Amino acid sequence: MNGAISIQAEELSEEAKADLAFEIGSLHLNLSNPQEALKYYEIALPLFRKIGDQQGESGVIGNIGLVYHDKGELTQARKYLSHAKEIYEKMEMPVLKSIIHGLELVNVSQ
Repeated sequence: MNGAISIQAEELSEEAKADLAFEIGSLHLNLSNPQEALKYYEIALPLFRKIGDQQGESGVIGNIGLVYHDKGELTQARKYLSHAKEIYEKMEMPVLKSIIHGLELVNVSQ
């Protein structure tokens, strides 16, 4: 993280840092700024893995898939979205509608 965010993040837990990076990435994704979104997701992903938060990990991976979809890189999009779906299934949790929708978009786009 950079600038003011890194100063504030020094006092945050690993979980809070992961959540913050994820939320900033999601904001950039919603603002159609996929490169910035990817940058923050790449910060969040290892943090979620480090703390063992599989739900956070799969959310980040799914959103990375959406970034690749937005960039037109459908093979990469499918890879990430499928991986996120697998994690949810292993956790025996309902797969997020956004991941299923993302996979449908990739399949329709090809």
